[in-house]
Amino acid sequence: PDQVSYELSVDHQSTATRLENILLLPTAMTLAISTGSAALPENYQFNLQCLNVSSGYQQKTFPIDLTIVPLHGGIFVDLDSYRMHKNDTVSVFGRIHPPKSDQSIKLEAWCGDDKYSSITVSTQSGGWFENSQWINKFAPGMYTIKAIWAGTGTIDFTHETQNLIIEKIVPQLSLSSEDNQLPMIHENFTIKIELEPVYPYEAISLSVFNPDNTQQHFTDCYFDQHGQFQLSKTFFNKKGKYTFKAYFMGNDFSIGCESNDYPVMVGNTGYAILVGGGVASPHTTYWKVTQKLLTDAYLDFKRMGFTDDMIYLMINSEIDITNDSFHDNIVDQAFPSVSRLTNIH
Repeated sequence: PDQVSYELSVDHQSTATRLENILLLPTAMTLAISTGSAALPENYQFNLQCLNVSSGYQQKTFPIDLTIVPLHGGIFVDLDSYRMHKNDTVSVFGRIHPPKSDQSIKLEAWCGDDKYSSITVSTQSGGWFENSQWINKFAPGMYTIKAIWAGTGTIDFTHETQNLIIEKIVPQLSLSSEDNQLPMIHENFTIKIELEPVYPYEAISLSVFNPDNTQQHFTDCYFDQHGQFQLSKTFFNKKGKYTFKAYFMGNDFSIGCESNDYPVMVGNTGYAILVGGGVASPHTTYWKVTQKLLTDAYLDFKRMGFTDDMIYLMINSEIDITNDSFHDNIVDQAFPSVSRLTNIH
């Protein structure tokens, strides 16, 4: 029923409604049933089912009867999820009995023995109440949600949920550079860092891995009010591949994270030549595989820091690199030829 929640546990470790990987037999487990005082009077039955038992064991289902007796009134409250990340949306909902509308319900969030937050909501038709905008403002932690209804007399009806766990956000840290920026030795190069979600004025650090395996470190870095940071320096003192990497140490709402490697090739350190050809219909499997192989190879070289000036991609068709259903203008020659290959400088 809507007003009844339950879970299995072993050694007080909650496992929801299914317990798996039992290593020690025999074992004792607990079935915790929470009815709430608004549960409708009725007879209910739970079935405890044993899975993967031996073939000679016939009794696989154990019925558990539950009888709810009527009261003068009551309340039930529950959550649609008991584990979430900060800023996720979780609804708290419930019902009162008798099922009256326009009744004031006080919802309280408790963190241990301390009351963290409270709001008041009203019941709708059928005695139901619900709120999905309250819990997403909570800080990471473990909470119990309690609902209180004064009822029709002097006795307050209360009910509380199981523990709600709010985990820290897993943020995303990304690097980029200015458009049309050519990396050159002994000249400024601008690297940009962005964090999602935005945390203004938080500290980050930046490392640059040089071609000779030495490193540059920059620690006096802080996001602006938009969660962005950029640094212009003469990072490069020789030709080769430089790799940028940023680090965020985390805060009260997010765990720490690091960006993906951001490679930059300085100077003309070589060329990549990608050739795809053949005569086939663009709808055949052969041709689709050829296009996919060239696309993957092109993207791999881009991730290694090669610019389009250092990549010669020749194929006798148009090609869609970005998977947006539009052809990209990166093909150097529609029909690969020996003369074109021998004249690459």
